[in-house]
Amino acid sequence: MAVFLVVDRYGLPQASFRRNLFTGFVFGLVTVLVIELPVKAPLGTTFDTRAAPVLIVGYVAGPVAGMITAVFGAAARLHVGGPFALGGALSPFLYLTAALIYRRFRGEGDPDLRQFLGLALLGTILVTPSYFVDRPFDGALEAVLMSWLPVLVGNLIGVALLGVIFQQMLRQVERKKQLELLMGQLSDQLHLTIQVNRSKDLFLANMSHELRTPLNAIIGFASMIEDPPDRNFSEDRARRYAGNIRKSGGDLAEMINDVLDLTKMEAGETSLTAKSIEPARLVNEVCEHLAPLAQKKQMDLKAELGADDKVVVDPVALKQCITNVVGNSIKYCPPGRAVTISGFERDDQYVIRVKDQGQGIPEDLIKRIGEPFLRGGDPYTRSIEGTGLGLAITKRLLERQNGQLDISSKPSEGTEVQMILKR
Repeated sequence: MAVFLVVDRYGLPQASFRRNLFTGFVFGLVTVLVIELPVKAPLGTTFDTRAAPVLIVGYVAGPVAGMITAVFGAAARLHVGGPFALGGALSPFLYLTAALIYRRFRGEGDPDLRQFLGLALLGTILVTPSYFVDRPFDGALEAVLMSWLPVLVGNLIGVALLGVIFQQMLRQVERKKQLELLMGQLSDQLHLTIQVNRSKDLFLANMSHELRTPLNAIIGFASMIEDPPDRNFSEDRARRYAGNIRKSGGDLAEMINDVLDLTKMEAGETSLTAKSIEPARLVNEVCEHLAPLAQKKQMDLKAELGADDKVVVDPVALKQCITNVVGNSIKYCPPGRAVTISGFERDDQYVIRVKDQGQGIPEDLIKRIGEPFLRGGDPYTRSIEGTGLGLAITKRLLERQNGQLDISSKPSEGTEVQMILKR
């Protein structure tokens, strides 16, 4: 419990902290081993290489792992005993102090052999006070003179060897992390490629059908005007065919413009200019534009916005959003129903709400609103011409202006679309 209180108090990542505990424990056992199996120096002085694990772990892994290793070393030295055990138990903490000082001033990048040798030299210097614990001054000075060289040599060799081993371990861990990162990036790229291919296939499937319909109409009516099927082909009939050609051409141009708009937004090439406008004015313009379509289906199109309401947006983009949403409501509502457009303030937002009495949208499709070419699956919806790009474009245009598209719907009861804008 105390360990995790320390983690929470100082904000240490628990995964990193556990790694430090494990490192300190493993190298603490190594320290115990080298203390229990001391090496004889050439001058006849017994010395051990406990400095190597403490110095390396403190220098590379930091104070937590270093302190654990030092505690193991001190405990082992006390267990070995002897007349100068207390000074020997102090030495791991002096070595740790040297490691942390050296760590504080190390440069960027991985430590190299030169840094390890410098670390061993500093540790040998700072451990000198441990010789003066429980010894008379003359005896301590004599011990320093006799032991300094073999301890230095032992530390240099031990720190160099263990440092290289530790460094290789760290590099292996780093390589594993990089490999995992690379595999994650490759997986993301694979999913993105699959999604792009699916979008491409969906685009071709939808566009081949949607483009073929107006093109066939244009070609068919133009052929009949060019080569009348009978002599009774009147001017009124030709004018009616020309009107059908114009309508099909307009539908074709609208589809192509939607595709180009979506492509530009996906590429981040859409430029928006925000300014203060009155939403009511834009809604009235949209209603006037769509009134013939509503009248043709005997639908009631109502706008209920405050004339003084204002919002800071790109007016062209917002008008396109309103046109797409209201146009969808009129297009997919059965004849004789109503579409109501209202606006209201909510905290620091302004909401334009479009509510219809249409077929409604299934819940599974609402979650996918914004996907290009998304169409409803019921026969009535499928019978109506459209590319399924309108709401995808609307969603992206609103998000580009720090807004959002919110849709709620109940099958057979209608749909409510909210275009939420920052004021």
